[in-house]
Amino acid sequence: MNNKILVGVLIVLHSGFSLFSQEKSNLIEDDYPKWIEMMEAPSVNMEEVRKAFDTYWEHHTQQKGDRSKQFEQWYTINSNRLDQLGNVISAAQVKSEFQKLKINSFVEQKGTWFNYGPINVGPRNDGAKRDGGRVKDISFHPTDANTYFVSCFKSGLFKTTNAGLTWIPLTDHLVEEVYTSKVLPSNGNTIYIGTNLGVLKSTDGGGTWNPTGLSSGTVNALLVKTDEENVIIVGSASGIYRSSNSGAGFILVKSSSNVEDIKTHPTNPNIMYAGTNGTTSQFLRSVDGGLTWTLDNSFGQGAFMKIAVTPAQPNNVYVINSRDHLDQDSFEGVYVSTNSGVSFTKKSEGTPCIVGYDDSGSISRGQPNYNLFITVDHNDANLIYAGGVKSWKSSDGGVSWTQIFNNVTTDGFGLHLDQLSWAHSPLTKKLFAVNDGGVYYLNDDTKFQSITDGLPIAEVYECTQSQITPTNVAGGTMHCGIKLNKEGVWLTPWGGDEATVLYDYTNDNYLYHFKYEKISRSTDGGLSFQRINPSTADRGEYTGTGVLDKSDVNTLFVGLIEVERINNARTATSSQVWDKISSFGGSAKINKIEQSDADHNILYVSRGGGFYKSENVRDVNPTFTSITLPVPGTVNDIATHPINANIVYILLGSKMYKSSNKGVTWTDISIGLPGVALLEMIYDKSSDEGIYVGTDIGVYYKDATLTNWIDYSQGLPAIRVSGMDIYYGATRADSFITISTDGRGFWRSELNDIDAQVPTVGFNADKTNIFTEGSVQFTNESSSIPVGSFLWTFEGGTPSTSIEINPKVTYTTTGNFE
Repeated sequence: MNNKILVGVLIVLHSGFSLFSQEKSNLIEDDYPKWIEMMEAPSVNMEEVRKAFDTYWEHHTQQKGDRSKQFEQWYTINSNRLDQLGNVISAAQVKSEFQKLKINSFVEQKGTWFNYGPINVGPRNDGAKRDGGRVKDISFHPTDANTYFVSCFKSGLFKTTNAGLTWIPLTDHLVEEVYTSKVLPSNGNTIYIGTNLGVLKSTDGGGTWNPTGLSSGTVNALLVKTDEENVIIVGSASGIYRSSNSGAGFILVKSSSNVEDIKTHPTNPNIMYAGTNGTTSQFLRSVDGGLTWTLDNSFGQGAFMKIAVTPAQPNNVYVINSRDHLDQDSFEGVYVSTNSGVSFTKKSEGTPCIVGYDDSGSISRGQPNYNLFITVDHNDANLIYAGGVKSWKSSDGGVSWTQIFNNVTTDGFGLHLDQLSWAHSPLTKKLFAVNDGGVYYLNDDTKFQSITDGLPIAEVYECTQSQITPTNVAGGTMHCGIKLNKEGVWLTPWGGDEATVLYDYTNDNYLYHFKYEKISRSTDGGLSFQRINPSTADRGEYTGTGVLDKSDVNTLFVGLIEVERINNARTATSSQVWDKISSFGGSAKINKIEQSDADHNILYVSRGGGFYKSENVRDVNPTFTSITLPVPGTVNDIATHPINANIVYILLGSKMYKSSNKGVTWTDISIGLPGVALLEMIYDKSSDEGIYVGTDIGVYYKDATLTNWIDYSQGLPAIRVSGMDIYYGATRADSFITISTDGRGFWRSELNDIDAQVPTVGFNADKTNIFTEGSVQFTNESSSIPVGSFLWTFEGGTPSTSIEINPKVTYTTTGNFE
């Protein structure tokens, strides 16, 4: 069997003003949280949105599904992406900077990055494989039943041509987030995608993308008119747009807030339906091919509305309506029309609450502005699937519901939480479910089978690289738990929203996890974690920040509202009293702390718009002094010189500064870096002042031998870098850099100016002939590999690819495979 191994040295592996300046009384208008709308603004002022959020919760009680966690996640990411006025650097500006770089095509890129993973879904400790990454939408090729496309938010658009066995990224060279796609019915090579910056079009199957007449605004819905394919209907944040010339130009035909769903009558393409998501959900109907739209006011008050149709009964229209009053009952109802949307009858409401968390269907909150779906069988108009957090089924046209969420997958577990869009293939009639964990389809045994393997779409918050074992990497993700590579195998110790992980630099058995006020420790290499600080601790930033004392691994510093310290980190319990060693006062949260490599008594702290330093942080009672920043703003990251204690570097907005006197004065060293947020950096201690900087669009590098920053992004997708770490081997050639990204998992490259070594490849298999279904265990025998990560490909096998050192592959299809 001639499997392929890819190895190398690194394979070791808008405007500045704010629209939201309302007084406090307006921020709590009615029962709708204004901060939800503010998060959707392209260039919102972070101080104002923070005020809106905090003010709202002075008058309301937080509860599960109220979007406060989503806000804190959003705030943590975007508070590091600010311009000089405190406004979020818009996606349009990021795209503009990226396009400038592409125009300067003569600029050489460096780096040899490859996707370290997770590429396949790492199982949880209970064996469940359901935490791949967020998938928002699925669309289908018009003639090839094995080809379909998934839109994956920040991760982009992916395509499969073999029914999900393998996936191909189509938008790695774009900065846009992708929310939906549609393929031209008469030509499978023509694809439209809805993004956070309008609509893009490809005429070569996704190889290249071109702008259309709609180049701004969030687009969550697309429709191609089947009898006039030059007519494209778009649902955007500002309403419904229509193009009559294949996307060259668009006209706003209906102003509305957040149109997120558009469907067409199965046999009459002039009849269309649209649903919105916002303060009040709306149902809109057109009978002239999308030229004009009429609002239906007969529905109950809601927030989010999704729509379904079926060729089994073309005149039927199905609507699920959820509401958001931040109370328990978020299920407004399911409605059905039998006259093409002229009138509706409410079929169900109340209980079972099919949009909520509760398995029994008792009234419970869901996330009514985020997850919602409804789809109807192509042959049976009474067979409906719908829900929100979980999924339900009705066999009587929406009157009664049975949950189909738990114990419904081929491996005996439940689907991943948060259903975003379910759909039937128009060619095979198969039912596909996409959610915050990946992609599934309902197989012939009426079990949901995951086809998420091969989709490297983890949205990782931070990156920690073991200094003991080169394969070992960890980081918390959005919705998909902690991702942990343990000796070459990717695992998910637990699911959900997790944050920053930190390896003990002397012992891989110890890891620490930071999230809000909760500090946890693992003593088994990351397989399980236990809390080691009191539940009454101050609430810090969502992702948290911490550092193990570089002189004593038993001492752990964390940043919450104050800097806190514990001196027995390896044995502490949740009853442990932590020392608050700073006294900044106020309620601002610490977003980054960093200990000097050259002098372990020095600790730098970034807190809101303030920057602080302690030069005796290891004393019993340390003192902190304020450092004047070169310009106002929040310090995103801090790095120190390994042998010169006077030198410190900071990232501030889209600028980088260096101080040679511990922050007394600063020098701007950012000339040559792009005008986007500079988010992460790490000093390469094996180089001459070499520093890697992670941005919204890739990695940059500079050292003392270079006069300018170089683009160190060769092989990387154009995506936000969320974390950076370096593994130091016996030599610089044995070392490498690992980064995490917000949507494409972890990536690795050798260090600057290190050439990849050619390995000697070898392996064996425990069997070469299988006469019935069975598995083959492959054992690596490769040599001369300075760092040890592999990419295997297995024709006809499951999995079809693997980065495990000694993979096990199952074969179920007859044939000879190499």
